[in-house]
Amino acid sequence: FEITLKGECMTVVVNGQQVISAARLPDLPAKGPIGLQHHGDSVQFRNLWIKELD
Repeated sequence: FEITLKGECMTVVVNGQQVISAARLPDLPAKGPIGLQHHGDSVQFRNLWIKELD
């Protein structure tokens, strides 16, 4: 997964394939917590990287 958020536009890439392009997410706060979600099955997260974009 690669999730990029610039301003209010989000792009998501999964296994090298862009699956969401420039989805608009208006009214997002400039700062705040990041949440990870799953839907009931067992899940593990690893190698999470967060970096500020120019």
